[in-house]
Amino acid sequence: MAATLATLRTRAQRRADLENSNFVGTAEWTDLINEAYVELWDLLVAAYADWFLSSSEFTLSGSTSTQALPADFYKLVELDYVTGPGTDDFDPVPRFTFRARNRGDRAYRVMGNLIRISPATQAPGTYRAWYIQGPTLLVNDADSTSALIPTGMAEQFIPLVAGIKANTKQKKDSSELERELARLTKRIETMTVDRDTGEPTRILEVDDPLRGFGVPRLPPP
Repeated sequence: MAATLATLRTRAQRRADLENSNFVGTAEWTDLINEAYVELWDLLVAAYADWFLSSSEFTLSGSTSTQALPADFYKLVELDYVTGPGTDDFDPVPRFTFRARNRGDRAYRVMGNLIRISPATQAPGTYRAWYIQGPTLLVNDADSTSALIPTGMAEQFIPLVAGIKANTKQKKDSSELERELARLTKRIETMTVDRDTGEPTRILEVDDPLRGFGVPRLPPP
């Protein structure tokens, strides 16, 4: 079960020793919690880019060469040009440099809140955008963090960061909380660097099992 805004606020107030204080109002607690939520999201994306990976298809026709980004868009990972009905019927679309925006074969670029295909004459067709989702900020007490984030992780990291921010406002020493945050951040980075330990993230040569592990290859006898 995901962590709710009400739960995170209570935990943050405990962290800052402000459970029975109005020094930080409810609206400000919401701001501090959302700031911490975004920090956790960035940390998870940096540690394991596929954590919030999603996809969306769109079709361009006529003279249209741009498409609005998905509402939950954060970062684009890959854009495919769909060439057939099968899941393997696609061609990856390269990203164009701005100087080469009207030259060569079909290419894309994220510009503002749009994906632009260039040259425009090659834009018509169906595309699949692979992208990293962004967080939906918490507004109401019943709103909860993404189900993709382990509840325990959210309930530790977010109140801790929000509590430190509240302590900064009241000019209270947060050195112990900051040390705890450093330990927790390191733990998250270590444990989430690869969520799938069953297979390597790259293809290894069957006849060279040590490749990629920093072991030098010995010359043949």
